[in-house]
Amino acid sequence: MAFQTYSRDLRFILFEQLDLGRLFSTPRYSEVTQDLAEMIVNEADKFAVNVLAPINKEGDKVGAKHTGTGVTVPDSFKAAWAKQGEAGWLGLTGNPEFGGQGLPFSLKLAVDDLFFSANTSFALTGSLCMAATGVIDEFGADWMKKAFLERIFTGVWTATMCLTEPGAGSTLGHIKTTATPIDGQPGKVKVNGSKIFITMGEHDMTENIIHLVLAKLPDAPAGTRGISMIVVPKYKLDENGDKTDQLNDVACTRIEEKMGIHASATCQLSFGENDDCEGYLLGKEHMGMMYMFRMMNEERIVVGMQGTSLASSGYLYSLAYAKERAQGPSMEQRKDRNAPNVPIIQHPDVRRMLLHQKSVVEGTRALLLQAAYFTDLANSLEDEKERAYYQGFVELLTPICKSFCTDRGFESCVTGIQVLGGYGFTSEYDAEQYARDAKIGAIYEGTNFIQAQDFVGRKIPMAGRGIFNAYMEVIDKELTEIAGNPRLAPYVAQLKETKKVFEQCVATLFDKGDDALWDVMANALRFVDMMGEVVCSYLLLKQANLADTKLQEAFKNAGASDEAAQRKLIESDDHLTYYDGKISSARFFVTQILPQVYAQAKTVDLMDDVTKDVIFA
Repeated sequence: MAFQTYSRDLRFILFEQLDLGRLFSTPRYSEVTQDLAEMIVNEADKFAVNVLAPINKEGDKVGAKHTGTGVTVPDSFKAAWAKQGEAGWLGLTGNPEFGGQGLPFSLKLAVDDLFFSANTSFALTGSLCMAATGVIDEFGADWMKKAFLERIFTGVWTATMCLTEPGAGSTLGHIKTTATPIDGQPGKVKVNGSKIFITMGEHDMTENIIHLVLAKLPDAPAGTRGISMIVVPKYKLDENGDKTDQLNDVACTRIEEKMGIHASATCQLSFGENDDCEGYLLGKEHMGMMYMFRMMNEERIVVGMQGTSLASSGYLYSLAYAKERAQGPSMEQRKDRNAPNVPIIQHPDVRRMLLHQKSVVEGTRALLLQAAYFTDLANSLEDEKERAYYQGFVELLTPICKSFCTDRGFESCVTGIQVLGGYGFTSEYDAEQYARDAKIGAIYEGTNFIQAQDFVGRKIPMAGRGIFNAYMEVIDKELTEIAGNPRLAPYVAQLKETKKVFEQCVATLFDKGDDALWDVMANALRFVDMMGEVVCSYLLLKQANLADTKLQEAFKNAGASDEAAQRKLIESDDHLTYYDGKISSARFFVTQILPQVYAQAKTVDLMDDVTKDVIFA
């Protein structure tokens, strides 16, 4: 089965649902037009299908290899990387002064969606490079911008984030990597320490790698307040910031053998084994955590998209299989022993699984692109109050984007395996790779419990729960408008009722204050899931309302006044089939997934101290 992207859904959200015109009217994005945005999505679609997807299987089978002195990736990845750099895909949001394109994050995330769906192992490197260049551009010295940015935008160099250390994990305040100032060379340091789980920390695709390393200067304050960010190149630089031929005492001691993303080298790096690793302080000392979160916050939305993109590929793959695979008689002929086999897409449970995949993909994609759109508004609107308003929504939704979308994305991929049955469990078919590649999303860039802890501990309580309440009011306002559509009114009513249950659950538990802290944390992921289910239901109903408007216009123009004529018209036109499917997605999510909020709220209500009291054998 040939790979295909779900670019139709991407285009619907970007160009029919979101108000990109408002974004393009701001001074920051005034040179971006609808035509340009559509062209970028179209070209990214072609690149994903024609360049990235054909090498995905090879990447999974061959993988990245540690040679003892370095790391190799498949030759096809090197060729694709060169094409990616030449085409400008690595500088989408980059500063135009240094060769970037200065585009909105929402367009970059749309490209991520297409690239991740085609080849996640490959796409990870470019996504991280763009995150790193954002930090260098915002906080780095002028010479760093001149030396690094254009080279990374064009794919000549790559960049990494080096955060985690053995034994420290996500507790970054415990890191031991040191940065010692070099006498007579301001801003230049010697780095000593080790980092683990570094995505593409070593490879043979480019001539140099720039590592952004968290380290502590001498006499730094304890904990995270004492962390600085150091730029450490693989090869030493000369006084002009150009690469020399001298390696910089950065060694890849091993790469992890992983469940998925095999062609993405996950490295353990050693800095300064020979006490000859040179680095450069990025920005101000002790500000490393702030700079890191500049990378991490947008990257968490990107990781959420990784989960959705793989779920999208898994859905389209299982859908194509279900249309081709004939097994068992139809329900109408199930008692006839001589009845022919029919495509499994005709069977009730397969249709249920496919609708589950479809609605999850479309709902989470809408959530992620809305968060990216809010990010762009927060970065570009001229009114400070408006910027703060949308930034609050970005902060509120980021842990939902990362946690809910990666968890649901993996589960959707697993459902795709089930659609294929026994074949889904074999490596001959792509479904199992989608699931393997998707699982990591729940773990890196802060595990999903860390996201949930952030959501309940920081994001819901922001401004006295004011930002949370404001977003709930936005949902209420739009649902009131959608309720005017009689075809969707019953589903709006169901969402409103469920939303009240969620909000009451939040109020009841949080009003208990510190006395309920254990209960809050033990249930943190449930709050994330409830929020995700409510928000995705709202966004899917919003899409359904828009799609229904398009359908009603088509029915009127075609004179299709009865149900039979309307169904015939829908089946004859791919655009109308898509719009009708939007309504089906909303109906399914609201009636089959959203009700889980009731069970989750009841679970929170019934929670006792068992997680605290249990003694594990």
